[in-house]
Amino acid sequence: MAHYPSAADYLRARGVEPAAEFYARLEHLRQEAWTLSKISDVEQIEQVKQSLVKALAEGKSFREWQQALTPGMLALPRHYQETVFRTAMLSSYNGAKWTHFRAHIGRRPILRYIAVNDHRTRPAHHALHGLMMPVEDERWANLAPPLGFNCRCSLVSLSDKQAKALGYSGAPEKLPTWEDDHGVSHTAAADKDWGSPERRDLTDYLRQKEAKAGLGKAAYTEPSPPFPTPENWRDVAKMGEEIWGRHSDLLDSVNFDWLQDILPHQMDSALPEKRDEFLNALLAVMKREGVETGAQAKAEGDAVKKFKEIIGRYPASWVNKANSTGTVYIRNLTDRGYHLFIDDRMSLVVKNKRWLNSQGLRVFSKFAEQLQAGDSLLYLNEMTGKEVAYNAARISIHEYGHRLQRTVSELDDYFKQFWLDRTAGEKTKPLADFAKDKGTSHYSRTEVGREDSFVDGYIGRNYGDDDNPQPREVLTMTFQALLGGDAHLLKKMLDNDREMIYLGIGLLTRFTP
Repeated sequence: MAHYPSAADYLRARGVEPAAEFYARLEHLRQEAWTLSKISDVEQIEQVKQSLVKALAEGKSFREWQQALTPGMLALPRHYQETVFRTAMLSSYNGAKWTHFRAHIGRRPILRYIAVNDHRTRPAHHALHGLMMPVEDERWANLAPPLGFNCRCSLVSLSDKQAKALGYSGAPEKLPTWEDDHGVSHTAAADKDWGSPERRDLTDYLRQKEAKAGLGKAAYTEPSPPFPTPENWRDVAKMGEEIWGRHSDLLDSVNFDWLQDILPHQMDSALPEKRDEFLNALLAVMKREGVETGAQAKAEGDAVKKFKEIIGRYPASWVNKANSTGTVYIRNLTDRGYHLFIDDRMSLVVKNKRWLNSQGLRVFSKFAEQLQAGDSLLYLNEMTGKEVAYNAARISIHEYGHRLQRTVSELDDYFKQFWLDRTAGEKTKPLADFAKDKGTSHYSRTEVGREDSFVDGYIGRNYGDDDNPQPREVLTMTFQALLGGDAHLLKKMLDNDREMIYLGIGLLTRFTP
């Protein structure tokens, strides 16, 4: 699991002082201290700050940090504890990210401004979306997010090649503008009275505003907006892009140079720290975003322990929902991976061993008496080695994805709509007609789909027809790349189809059944 020592060092370097003295200091000195307004004792503040430093360095979630709090902090409302945790982390990340941007300026010299662009995005912030300038451009001193209270914008660093692919031809002489309701044009800038972007602390700013207004200490909460519907999957992808930008110092640091000399069948020879670098980074991001993982899938059969370890990468809420439906029965074979969900109709015959044999499912006969509606049958392979093999991980994640489609169907609705929108106007045809051009050519002409610009022909697979399309490989291939360790597929998506990556990350970090 990757950690954030630079962010922890940044938090550790902040000074500590009680609120009363803090409010008396001048604005520019506000940048040098990290203050909890509801705790007045310096020793208490230092204890809390050190606990946050430890949590950041060890990659702890809010819940794990909360369990180690002092009695004094535990007496405070939970929402205040969470405000302290989230604000401290945001403040530390912002400082650490600039350290990262400068350290990698040779390889990633361009910064791109990313706004969420939903109904809550302020006009000035929306106008800045997509702005690209060199890291050393002095204008970032006033434009690096956050640009105001509750700003959700972020910066992402880009290589010259990535920036050019997004249309970059040099920093603009003039900054973007926006028009107010009266038609008056304004140059995009930070919110009024918002201070230096690189070392600000949101809680400090709020407390200062309260003090000036003579108000008591308030708890800052706001209702979460409803999660976008599947028809608005692009909003979920924007969430994923925002999350990537927020953690770009981690995700953009993953090195794929080694991959060009490794073929898929050679992946097990690659060093685990290289092969799993992105996976570990993404799991760390999920933890930072408060996503619980590590749930134990209900499973029986071959290599159950290893299977549970792999499936634990999925959000716990997804696995728990699947567990509530039934059990996964596993056979470790050498054939192509396969998933079969037992629905109500199949449950009437699945206990019959003759029927299993007739369907080519003889290997599951020993489970026949246990099988019932809601269970899954999984063919997996390469599950017996001491370590988690490349194929074991990617096939397990992929095939369990099919189980999620049946047990958390609302999750798959986003990927179905993604496929429908992306392939609108296309006709279904044999994968063999176009998959070879995408690097895969082993499909029979009975396997059909739509081409689009998917990086792998199998993503376009259609299990229905044009009157009743049934795309079932978008979810599975997305998570095969993100959680299954399929570095070749992931690299293709990163280079050619980030929209699919961002949709997957948006759902991994924000979707709860």
